[in-house]
Amino acid sequence: MTFGDIDNLFRVFTGEPDNQGRWSDTDVATLVNEAQNFIALTIQWPIVHFSASTVASQQEYTLPELLQIERVYLAGQPCVPTDIATLEGTQIEFYDQTNPTTTYTPNWNNQPATAYPVVNTQMGYPNGVSPYYVGERPQYYVNGGNIGFVPPPIAAYTMDLWGVGVPQVLAHQNDACDFPSFFKSAIAHKAAELALLSDSKPQAAQTQGLKFAEWLPKLLTWRQTLVKNKSRGPRVIAYRHFYRRGSILGARYGR
Repeated sequence: MTFGDIDNLFRVFTGEPDNQGRWSDTDVATLVNEAQNFIALTIQWPIVHFSASTVASQQEYTLPELLQIERVYLAGQPCVPTDIATLEGTQIEFYDQTNPTTTYTPNWNNQPATAYPVVNTQMGYPNGVSPYYVGERPQYYVNGGNIGFVPPPIAAYTMDLWGVGVPQVLAHQNDACDFPSFFKSAIAHKAAELALLSDSKPQAAQTQGLKFAEWLPKLLTWRQTLVKNKSRGPRVIAYRHFYRRGSILGARYGR
């Protein structure tokens, strides 16, 4: 599916076939890109892959533009997600400042650079139970627009990152859209809704918005169906799952 395909359907929905009339191709592209972004935020799609090389002893790297990180590998080794508060023990009110080589500083950001894959003694165990300590699996965190690794890599390694990306900006008729072809109506309806709102035609905009709303549950179902069968078989339910913040028992006991 190309931008031209969406453009043609948009013009049918708005009753404006002339690209020299009310809506130029540039105008339609702006509206279509806004519609794409709205859909991407709602259904968490498309999934993109980003690959880069690390720098010796550098802990943080600039993130590509992503809506969500799905998984991260460094030198082929999976890194588990965390955050700075967890690394420092805030979740258990520990507030780590026990690094032996410095004075009153946390362990996580005072680790010597390490060769990857990291040899770890806690392989497979859950992280986030206590502040970071030597021997844990390698972890990644997000700090503003950067992704950081604990421990830092000692050399140049391949970093592979998968996540929900921002859709490709469309500008020309032959530009390929990141979404499958059955998204065409939804994108065109949303773009038409935005166009008619800007034209102060609330009733017509509402009609397009309702048509878009009919499509959205179908797209969400497609997204959920696409990923739900990734891993079949039994799943272990650990006790800690029941007591995390926002769970049923967590709410019952004030967590």
